Amino acid sequence: EIVVLLGGMVAEKLVLGDTSTGVSNDIKRATKIARAMVMEYGMSESMGPIVYGTSNSEVFIGKDMNNIKDYSEATASKIDAEVKNIISKCYEKAQEILQNNIEKLHLVAQFLVTNEKMNAKEFESLMENGEIANKE
Repeated sequence: EIVVLLGGMVAEKLVLGDTSTGVSNDIKRATKIARAMVMEYGMSESMGPIVYGTSNSEVFIGKDMNNIKDYSEATASKIDAEVKNIISKCYEKAQEILQNNIEKLHLVAQFLVTNEKMNAKEFESLMENGEIANKE
Protein backbone atom coordinates (compact mmCIF):
# COMPACT_ATOMS: atom_id res chain seq x y z
CA GLU A 1 0.00 0.00 0.00
CA ILE A 2 2.89 2.35 0.77
CA VAL A 3 4.45 1.68 -2.64
CA VAL A 4 1.15 2.59 -4.30
CA LEU A 5 0.81 5.77 -2.23
CA LEU A 6 4.30 6.87 -3.24
CA GLY A 7 3.67 6.06 -6.92
CA GLY A 8 2.31 9.51 -7.77
CA MET A 9 5.28 11.24 -6.22
CA VAL A 10 7.72 8.95 -7.98
CA ALA A 11 5.91 9.43 -11.30
CA GLU A 12 6.11 13.23 -10.96
CA LYS A 13 9.81 13.02 -10.12
CA LEU A 14 10.54 10.68 -13.05
CA VAL A 15 8.59 12.62 -15.66
CA LEU A 16 8.79 16.21 -14.44
CA GLY A 17 12.00 16.09 -12.43
CA ASP A 18 10.20 17.56 -9.40
CA THR A 19 7.17 16.97 -7.20
CA SER A 20 4.12 19.09 -6.48
CA THR A 21 2.24 19.75 -3.27
CA GLY A 22 -0.39 17.33 -4.54
CA VAL A 23 1.57 14.43 -3.09
CA SER A 24 1.39 15.68 0.50
CA ASN A 25 -1.67 13.64 1.49
CA ASP A 26 -0.16 10.48 0.01
CA ILE A 27 3.05 11.06 1.97
CA LYS A 28 1.10 11.60 5.19
CA ARG A 29 -0.88 8.40 4.65
CA ALA A 30 2.25 6.39 3.76
CA THR A 31 4.05 7.69 6.84
CA LYS A 32 1.08 6.89 9.07
CA ILE A 33 1.02 3.31 7.78
CA ALA A 34 4.79 2.87 8.22
CA ARG A 35 4.64 4.34 11.75
CA ALA A 36 1.78 1.98 12.66
CA MET A 37 3.78 -0.95 11.28
CA VAL A 38 6.64 -0.10 13.64
CA MET A 39 4.75 1.18 16.69
CA GLU A 40 1.55 -0.87 16.75
CA TYR A 41 1.87 -4.02 14.65
CA GLY A 42 5.35 -5.24 15.57
CA MET A 43 6.31 -5.39 11.88
CA SER A 44 9.86 -4.11 12.37
CA GLU A 45 12.62 -6.63 12.96
CA SER A 46 14.87 -4.00 14.51
CA MET A 47 12.19 -2.74 16.92
CA GLY A 48 10.65 -6.12 17.68
CA PRO A 49 7.08 -7.17 18.46
CA ILE A 50 6.45 -4.37 20.93
CA VAL A 51 3.75 -1.70 21.01
CA TYR A 52 5.29 1.73 21.46
CA GLY A 53 2.99 4.37 22.91
CA THR A 54 -0.39 3.80 24.46
CA SER A 55 -3.69 5.48 23.83
CA ASN A 56 -7.15 5.28 25.33
CA SER A 57 -8.50 6.17 21.86
CA GLU A 58 -10.62 9.14 22.92
CA VAL A 59 -10.43 12.18 20.70
CA PHE A 60 -10.93 15.73 21.97
CA ILE A 61 -11.75 18.49 19.46
CA GLY A 62 -10.31 16.52 16.58
CA LYS A 63 -6.95 15.94 18.24
CA ASP A 64 -5.65 12.84 19.92
CA MET A 65 -4.69 14.25 23.30
CA ASN A 66 -4.46 10.89 25.04
CA ASN A 67 -1.35 9.37 23.47
CA ILE A 68 1.11 8.47 26.17
CA LYS A 69 4.76 8.26 25.21
CA ASP A 70 6.06 5.29 27.16
CA TYR A 71 9.45 5.07 25.50
CA SER A 72 12.71 6.98 25.59
CA GLU A 73 14.02 9.64 23.22
CA ALA A 74 16.57 7.08 22.00
CA THR A 75 13.74 4.69 21.16
CA ALA A 76 11.84 7.53 19.45
CA SER A 77 14.90 8.13 17.25
CA LYS A 78 15.06 4.42 16.39
CA ILE A 79 11.34 4.45 15.53
CA ASP A 80 11.85 7.47 13.27
CA ALA A 81 14.81 5.78 11.57
CA GLU A 82 12.82 2.59 10.99
CA VAL A 83 9.85 4.52 9.59
CA LYS A 84 12.23 6.35 7.24
CA ASN A 85 13.78 3.04 6.21
CA ILE A 86 10.38 1.54 5.36
CA ILE A 87 9.36 4.62 3.36
CA SER A 88 12.73 4.69 1.54
CA LYS A 89 12.49 1.02 0.54
CA CYS A 90 8.93 1.52 -0.70
CA TYR A 91 9.97 4.63 -2.64
CA GLU A 92 12.76 2.64 -4.31
CA LYS A 93 10.29 -0.15 -5.18
CA ALA A 94 7.84 2.33 -6.71
CA GLN A 95 10.69 3.90 -8.66
CA GLU A 96 11.80 0.50 -9.97
CA ILE A 97 8.27 -0.44 -11.03
CA LEU A 98 7.66 2.86 -12.82
CA GLN A 99 11.08 2.97 -14.50
CA ASN A 100 10.50 -0.54 -15.82
CA ASN A 101 7.08 0.50 -17.12
CA ILE A 102 7.74 4.09 -18.18
CA GLU A 103 6.04 3.62 -21.56
CA LYS A 104 2.87 2.44 -19.84
CA LEU A 105 3.07 5.36 -17.42
CA HIS A 106 3.13 7.75 -20.39
CA LEU A 107 0.22 5.94 -22.03
CA VAL A 108 -1.86 6.17 -18.85
CA ALA A 109 -1.03 9.86 -18.48
CA GLN A 110 -1.90 10.51 -22.13
CA PHE A 111 -5.21 8.67 -21.75
CA LEU A 112 -6.06 10.61 -18.58
CA VAL A 113 -5.32 13.98 -20.20
CA THR A 114 -7.86 13.13 -22.90
CA ASN A 115 -10.45 11.21 -20.86
CA GLU A 116 -9.98 12.45 -17.27
CA LYS A 117 -10.50 8.98 -15.79
CA MET A 118 -9.73 5.36 -16.55
CA ASN A 119 -11.75 2.36 -15.49
CA ALA A 120 -10.33 -0.96 -14.33
CA LYS A 121 -10.95 -2.68 -17.68
CA GLU A 122 -9.05 0.03 -19.56
CA PHE A 123 -6.18 -0.09 -17.08
CA GLU A 124 -5.95 -3.88 -17.22
CA SER A 125 -5.96 -3.76 -21.02
CA LEU A 126 -3.07 -1.32 -20.98
CA MET A 127 -1.04 -3.38 -18.53
CA GLU A 128 -1.65 -6.67 -20.37
CA ASN A 129 -1.56 -5.53 -24.00
CA GLY A 130 0.38 -2.29 -23.93
CA GLU A 131 -2.64 -0.50 -25.36
CA ILE A 132 -6.07 0.52 -24.19
CA ALA A 133 -9.03 -1.42 -25.50
CA ASN A 134 -11.54 0.66 -27.47
CA LYS A 135 -14.13 2.32 -25.30
CA GLU A 136 -17.57 0.87 -25.82
